[in-house]
Amino acid sequence: MIASLTQLLIRRSQWLFAVSLLVCLLAMSGLRHVSFDADPERYFTGANPHLALLREQQALYGSSDTLLLVLDSGNTPLFSQAGLSLLETLHQRAGQLPYASRVDSLFNYPYSRALEHTLIIEPLVENYSRLSANELAARQLIAASQPAIAGRLVSTDGQLAMVVVTAELPEDDVVRSSRLLY
Repeated sequence: MIASLTQLLIRRSQWLFAVSLLVCLLAMSGLRHVSFDADPERYFTGANPHLALLREQQALYGSSDTLLLVLDSGNTPLFSQAGLSLLETLHQRAGQLPYASRVDSLFNYPYSRALEHTLIIEPLVENYSRLSANELAARQLIAASQPAIAGRLVSTDGQLAMVVVTAELPEDDVVRSSRLLY
């Protein structure tokens, strides 16, 4: 039985290929109608206690969504002039995204240090173009030792950096989708 089916498929391979290609094309033509809606209002009824709690929290604290952008520095060390330049560009462009209300990365991470009796708080990589290779290496060690940075804003191997964008999206679905797509 299996041998005869195999022989049939081998003899009719061109026909099988044509039918498979046709099925794939038909399936792909319907992909434009596929969408995903993450709005919990679509999945739960108004009587759901978890949905009611979510509505309560959104009314009290506001509704926001988070977008995570990851930069892979590739062969360029992240804590170098070129690597930080890439990250700075990503950070600045992320702030220009529609509805972006906050952008977090190494460029606005507050680093604090003490100088005698003075507490100095500054961004971790501020004015990186003026920093020497030794100063950049020192900043990399600081980033690796900070629990809020290591494994979060920068990967533990120092090759990936993350930019976290908080967006305040409008409630109107039509406005939201048209503004985000264009």
